[in-house]
Amino acid sequence: MIINNIIVHEIKKNANEIGATNELSNSLLPIDENSTNLIETLDEKYGSTNIAYGIFKNEVCETFPKGFGELNVNHSVDNFINFSQEAIKKLTDQIRNISSAKGGYFVFGDYNKSGVNFFSIFLIRNTKGILFQKNGANNSFLINPTTHIDLDKLAMACRINKTRYTLVEGKYISFIKNKLPDISEYFINWIAATEIESSTVYTNELYKLTGHIDKPLLEDGTHMSLDHFRNNVYDFISSRPDGIVNLHNLGEHFYQNPQYVIDFVNQNEYTLDTEFKIDKRKMKKFIRVDIKADGIQLRFTRGEYNRLIRIDDNNPNVIIIESERFANKLREEINNNE
Repeated sequence: MIINNIIVHEIKKNANEIGATNELSNSLLPIDENSTNLIETLDEKYGSTNIAYGIFKNEVCETFPKGFGELNVNHSVDNFINFSQEAIKKLTDQIRNISSAKGGYFVFGDYNKSGVNFFSIFLIRNTKGILFQKNGANNSFLINPTTHIDLDKLAMACRINKTRYTLVEGKYISFIKNKLPDISEYFINWIAATEIESSTVYTNELYKLTGHIDKPLLEDGTHMSLDHFRNNVYDFISSRPDGIVNLHNLGEHFYQNPQYVIDFVNQNEYTLDTEFKIDKRKMKKFIRVDIKADGIQLRFTRGEYNRLIRIDDNNPNVIIIESERFANKLREEINNNE
């Protein structure tokens, strides 16, 4: 990981109270062992949380997207500091009258990881001891090197994939999908995220993922076939009455490692929530092929491909169906309509 810029600001606000103030830093954190360890720890913890994806709302009208767009064009230190300060001022105003909202330390980080440039904001609470201390000399927060980084309850965070953002490619914003809707909502509104992915999109992404991830091992040491794997994924998900897919559970079940699927998603930038509700209609494609073209419709289980149904080796436009029962049914249907 290569760290470019880090800065820390604080919003002071107690839960169940009205009113909020902020303490802003005027300079960056030094890039040293402490700050590098902080960002690495935060990013790692972020990757193991429930994550949702989206894009910015109108970048002309919304404060955060507009400021980020300008920062992405001019990467100067001054612009980084100014953008982070203005963003915190905006958030302070937004949560001032939200009783349930709480303050904390906001860590803004710009860094490169595995060839991808990220801009992340982490909200830290619940640390053992004081993680940050104010340096009166330059009016900035510094890391207290004697404090253990306890981030089991990383409150909220967002991460912008600057590589995707620059290329205008896919869902470039991700954020922690907090279980408290009123709290996560104001964070999402602050960064002006929209077009949060639907269950249909996530189901299609999961389908693509099963085609590229290494297949689980069988008892004899060989890997599952793709069809076998997709059938098993379908059965595993269908056994959940609530229709919720959790990638940690998938990793534990198929790879005996709850991080296995999560790590693959992060390394390959799939657009997938850590946990999402499945589209049951789209899930059928895991076990069934359903094609309609030129007035012909074919629907069959994937296990029948290359057994009863196959594409002719000599002519890719010829589909061969070898089934006595199907042939009899077809003849019967034709004869009954003559």
